[in-house]
Amino acid sequence: MLAVLIAFALVGVSAITIPSPARGDETNDSSIEVMFVSPGENTTITNQTPMIEISYYSPSGIDTKSVILTVNGIDVTDFDYTDVRSDGISYQVTEIFELEDKKQSNVSISLYDKAGNHIEKTFSFLVDTEYVEPGPGIQEIAVWILGALGIGTLGFALVILYLKVTRKFTFRKFLAKHPIPKRLFLMVIPGIAAILFVLIMSLFVLSDPNVTSFALEYTMVAALFIGLLPYAIYAQIEKRTIARYERAFSQFLFEIADSMRGGIDPSKAVIELSKTDTSILSKHLKIAAKGIEMGRPFEEMIMVMVKPIDSKLVKRYASLVGESAKVGGEISLVVHRAAKDMDDLIKISTERTQSLMSQATTIYIAFGVLMIIVYQLIGLYPALGDTSFGIGDSSGSVSKMSIETMKHRFFDLTLILSLGNGALIGLFTTGKVQYGLMHGLVMALITMLFFMMLVI
Repeated sequence: MLAVLIAFALVGVSAITIPSPARGDETNDSSIEVMFVSPGENTTITNQTPMIEISYYSPSGIDTKSVILTVNGIDVTDFDYTDVRSDGISYQVTEIFELEDKKQSNVSISLYDKAGNHIEKTFSFLVDTEYVEPGPGIQEIAVWILGALGIGTLGFALVILYLKVTRKFTFRKFLAKHPIPKRLFLMVIPGIAAILFVLIMSLFVLSDPNVTSFALEYTMVAALFIGLLPYAIYAQIEKRTIARYERAFSQFLFEIADSMRGGIDPSKAVIELSKTDTSILSKHLKIAAKGIEMGRPFEEMIMVMVKPIDSKLVKRYASLVGESAKVGGEISLVVHRAAKDMDDLIKISTERTQSLMSQATTIYIAFGVLMIIVYQLIGLYPALGDTSFGIGDSSGSVSKMSIETMKHRFFDLTLILSLGNGALIGLFTTGKVQYGLMHGLVMALITMLFFMMLVI
């Protein structure tokens, strides 16, 4: 009897002190960590046979025999292309079990560590063979550009500060020695302002769903005016100013020739003309007259007089007269002949420009006809029913272009054509593209107003 009691006591003690195995208890212990999964959670991939990889870690080590990997409900742990290791598992999806396109795929991992802790995780990703990785958004681009501008400005300020401390640098001295052309200011500063305007307005347009779908196009037209209008105005003023200088210099040569025929020295003729001349050359004549009074030769001062004038024609004939005066002899005939030739060239150029304006008028008429055709095509589009205007895909099917997309395409077409027409007019009439910028901007404005009032 005593032996039986002792046996029951030993069994009771063993039941209390010996714990039950924890292997069957599916607890999620944080001591097991899933370190890496590929493809990543909630990502999109284009490959239907990817390599699925999962890495894990536990301080006590992983029981590799307990690892179970399932893909879309299929246990792939024992497949030939599955590699189970103590630090991770990888499975190469084969063509037989390729993942379905345009569908979500689910991957589950279940495992125990050597301490008996258990973890089970599921992650998913989308398979889309036509997926294109999106580029940086307008917000990111804006941040990059503004950051670059900020860094560039800071670097420029530091350089200027260094030069100011070490070399007593000032902008006034620098610009006095190295004058910057006015046209450069009128191109760079408005160009920077146009870029900043596009960035700011794009952020506003993309963040407001209620704005018109043509808001970006309108922004581009406004940016064109901000960036190009100052220089276009300057180009028109410059063209008229050069024409005035050329006519005034031709008249100046006639007067010099007449004075020389009357026996007056050309140097004295310049001094006398500077006192009575009221043309656009009056300031330049006074500079030349002062130089001559100080003893500098006529041929040198006539070149100094025309140096600020941005006209190849004026500088060519000034050089001819200066060289003739340097050679000496009877130069009144040479000067008179130069004045006559220059006057003839100016008249020919004026007549050529006026005759070629008919070509510019033709371009404007053609542009107006294009606008009418665009308006008729857009009005005709709804009556075409299911006719497709899209681009066929690899299967041979053709998707229909929406009316909204067609409007955008026509807007872009006419806007590009506007700038191209302006460049052609400049080349036809004067031989320089910049003199056609104003025509291009006018057509761009007509395009925007046309679509605002009649198309949209």
